[in-house]
Amino acid sequence: MGFRVDCYDTLIKNGHIYDPERGVDMIGHIGILEPNIATIIDPDHIPGKICAHRVIDATGYYVVPGLIDGHAHVVDGAWFNFPPERMFERGITSCIGSVSWPGFNRNRKKCINDFPATIQAALMLTVNAEIGCAAELWADVDAEVNIERLKECFEINKDILVGIKILVGKNETPAPELIHRVFKKTREACDEIGCRMFAHIANPPIPASEWLSYVSHTYLQQRKHSGRERTGITGSMGSKKTRRYF
Repeated sequence: MGFRVDCYDTLIKNGHIYDPERGVDMIGHIGILEPNIATIIDPDHIPGKICAHRVIDATGYYVVPGLIDGHAHVVDGAWFNFPPERMFERGITSCIGSVSWPGFNRNRKKCINDFPATIQAALMLTVNAEIGCAAELWADVDAEVNIERLKECFEINKDILVGIKILVGKNETPAPELIHRVFKKTREACDEIGCRMFAHIANPPIPASEWLSYVSHTYLQQRKHSGRERTGITGSMGSKKTRRYF
């Protein structure tokens, strides 16, 4: 019987490997032949010897697929953000950030195009989102929203933009009538462009039964166009499950 030796570019050993999509939850090794994962190895059933040019001891650590952050502030123009390269420190390899259309081209060149990870973006409905505290948010909903400019930005940047985002709540939209106007304007823009709605809702002045109809409408309308099963990240804790996406 011959003696078998499997050699890899990189070997991650003794890590707690967790991959919910493939049902993997075990202590083991990962053999990598750049740039791909070649195999997952059970330490109790190694058919011979293994070696690698680079060995990483992951004892006591979880080894998981790249995480997806559905709410990240990594693009300049928001009220606050953190450098995109910090994503890797947190195990994040893809994210959705928020951008405002007046500065989108500048931010795309600066933060998105050359970054070695997937950054997609939700376009803020109002131009005042980029100005921040320099202007009152939602002082004049119709004046702050230019649907034609939003639509034009989507046409040019189809590969990056995934929807329109709003920030509403007790501080931003304290009056029930105002939050309804903002949601209706967002609904109008999303229907005109044909995109998803992203809503950051913090202590809204109306019950969920009132604002949920605006968001679920996005799901029901867009589902008619796609109607396919996709795997996504859902839930406040980022639990992974299969659901019907819009």
